[in-house]
Amino acid sequence: MKHTDFVRNWLLRLALHLCAAALFALPGFSPLVSDMSGEYVYYRDNTFGRESYIGFLMYDEGTYAARYAAPAVAAKKLPAQSVEILITIDAGLPHFEMTGERIVSPPSADDREIINYLHTLMYEFHARRVKAGAVDESNVVFRKNGNFLRSGLALAEDFAQFGGDVTVIYDYLVPIFNIKAVERKPGRPDFYVVTAGRLASSEDTAFDDFFGFPARYNDNRHVFQKPRGRGTEAVVMPDGQRFELDSRWSQSMENLWLCGDAALLSAGSISGLTLPKSNGTSGPAALDAFPFVEPFLLRQMLLSSGSSYVNWSSLVLSGLENAERSCLISAVFYQPKSGNITQSARVLTPAGSDGYYFLTMTVFYNIYTKNKNYFEAILKSYSIEPPEPHGLQ
Repeated sequence: MKHTDFVRNWLLRLALHLCAAALFALPGFSPLVSDMSGEYVYYRDNTFGRESYIGFLMYDEGTYAARYAAPAVAAKKLPAQSVEILITIDAGLPHFEMTGERIVSPPSADDREIINYLHTLMYEFHARRVKAGAVDESNVVFRKNGNFLRSGLALAEDFAQFGGDVTVIYDYLVPIFNIKAVERKPGRPDFYVVTAGRLASSEDTAFDDFFGFPARYNDNRHVFQKPRGRGTEAVVMPDGQRFELDSRWSQSMENLWLCGDAALLSAGSISGLTLPKSNGTSGPAALDAFPFVEPFLLRQMLLSSGSSYVNWSSLVLSGLENAERSCLISAVFYQPKSGNITQSARVLTPAGSDGYYFLTMTVFYNIYTKNKNYFEAILKSYSIEPPEPHGLQ
């Protein structure tokens, strides 16, 4: 777990590049949250006979990528497979129309069927998203601690590629098509989001590198011994954030605490944050649980960054008992290059009209699962008492 990477908090990065960020959307509909250049989404596709993923990436309003990825299966002597296409569309038309295509790598004869399937999905998803109409806070059903993958606008549709009668779940937090899942039986989706993210630069290969998540989290390299009989002390920050830590934690930097090599905790605040406005009016819905968090910012909290992928199947959104108007997002992150698997908790709380308090705690997954109560107690101790007069540090 690299300290420098952790300190480069996602919210601070977001603030730095928002001014230069370009916002886009597919033609024919106005999403509540516009897509940013480089945003991508990956789905697990259970219609294949092997573990398979389908990904879509937006470069700009007229340029997209689509990719099929399947990890190697040693038991069946199946090599990893990746088929990717770059396409251009006419962004001036109300419908989806391809104007050009480039296959990233020379295709085999078997790849042609997959390429045609990618074409079909893009046309179908676009047409269905347009037909769905508004996907916003007025109809996206979501509540705290619910099944995140099944929350959204659920519409009954006839979808030949998935066997006929299905339920398509839409959610504005999902980039590009706003489609979260396609299921024939309730709770058993044939096609569903597994991760979403945003490329940091043209050199970022996170979209091309993705081959799914391990079936089991077997990273047991990290050791932690919970202290016994040791009390905690309050950490009170200048901006009023407060939490309890014991003697195993040491302050490494102004806003960073380390629990040996097992965990990291960072807290701070930011003001003057100008966010893109949503294409709609605020109302009570996915944000009936969190009406104080901008939809755009909530999506950014769910995105993967670099080679660290958020497993959307693990996502839980909740609040905190001692911190009013706080949004807590818990998720498992997988870093295939290092093999690290971590459990992360991100807490976001409004501070004034243009600022937020944030707290992030990251723990190696095997340590977290064996000491869940210990780390959750730290989150439960978190509260905010802004100083008077109010000011952000």
